[in-house]
Amino acid sequence: MRITRRRIVAAALAGLVTISSAACSSGSPDDSASGGKVTLDVGLFGSFGFKEAGLYDEYMKQHPDVTIVENSPQNETDYWNALQTRLAGNSGLADIQAVEVGRLAQVKTNLAGKFADFNQFDDSATYYQDFLPWKLELARTTDGKQVAVGTDIGPMGMCYKPALFKAAGLPTEPEAVAQLWPSWDAYVAEGRKYVAQAGGKSTWTDSAAGVFRAAMGGTGQKYTDAGGNLIYAGSPDVATAYKQATEAAQGKETAALTQFTAAWNQSFTTDAYATLACPAWMLTYIKGQAGDKGSGQWAVTTAPSSGNVGGAYLAIPESSKNKAAAWELIKFLTSAESQQAVFEKAGNFPTNLAAIDAVASYKDPYFSDAPTGKILGDVAKSLPTQVIGAHDNDVETALMNAANEVAQKGTDPTTAYDSAVKSIKSAVG
Repeated sequence: MRITRRRIVAAALAGLVTISSAACSSGSPDDSASGGKVTLDVGLFGSFGFKEAGLYDEYMKQHPDVTIVENSPQNETDYWNALQTRLAGNSGLADIQAVEVGRLAQVKTNLAGKFADFNQFDDSATYYQDFLPWKLELARTTDGKQVAVGTDIGPMGMCYKPALFKAAGLPTEPEAVAQLWPSWDAYVAEGRKYVAQAGGKSTWTDSAAGVFRAAMGGTGQKYTDAGGNLIYAGSPDVATAYKQATEAAQGKETAALTQFTAAWNQSFTTDAYATLACPAWMLTYIKGQAGDKGSGQWAVTTAPSSGNVGGAYLAIPESSKNKAAAWELIKFLTSAESQQAVFEKAGNFPTNLAAIDAVASYKDPYFSDAPTGKILGDVAKSLPTQVIGAHDNDVETALMNAANEVAQKGTDPTTAYDSAVKSIKSAVG
């Protein structure tokens, strides 16, 4: 099963959205009919926060001829499968289609011709200057075509429970807590101390898979090199992250949980574990699952390394008759003001540089007034450009499952890894 941050962050949005071509003026050719009302269909998955932040209503108020129709199934896999079918048939496509970061390699390699090049819009070069360069670069083909532009990213923080830290004799303030783990090795070592101190009442973290994914989030080349070749088998980063995750598992530092299951969801309001690697979107997920009961139980600090997990993009299908109109809406939805509103209302972290600066002072009352804006913003600005391969999700899922098998079944790490390699080879073909 493919797990993405949008698939699990929030329930599907259903609503309406349309837009008037008369209200748009990108200066680039538009196939839409001139004058009158035009419906812009927006195809997303999960929650992008646009509706929660009131952005659609605001845009339509500013543009009286505009109506918006959003279709947003929660399951990204279902969404992607349907999108591929529609792209192949060149029918049933929305004017704006979302793309999850893990799908970019397939889009750039096999589907680039199906999407409009944002470079065609006269003001695109000015627009690009407002965003994290590496976020845009991930959606740029080798011949310079910009097939999508970014919405949010998943900079990594570390969630922890101050009450459990206090009971174990550990510091509770974010700055002091972060000093406990200058590296992932130190994080695992600190976990051994915590487990001994807790006396079996709680573990250090939720899962071995979570440790592996978080540790890999700070690497530039994860599982694929720039040439599109799978490199996981000989990667020292993969070997190190897998060793850290399985050592934590064998040391009983991880709970026997699988992320995004019912039992895991329920664990947010218990004392099952003391820490949890938290990309920005995880904060929203915890709020949704724990509700009012979880408020004040958690705090957030810096993770052992600057990492990113997840993120999404918006693209315009080449078949759209409303390209200029779609571009105007995308500019509005990704503006500094809009991305700031989305972060503060829904938790999705900005890619717009001005928005990142604007949320730097934000403290989240749900997470014990942790300075999440600064913590996540500092990470966002320090991230390397990641190489995203077509089969990265297959590789990561298999290796995360292997780490969890060590934790949950006591399987030897080498045996579990070998099984994962077989699964990867079967998926890759």
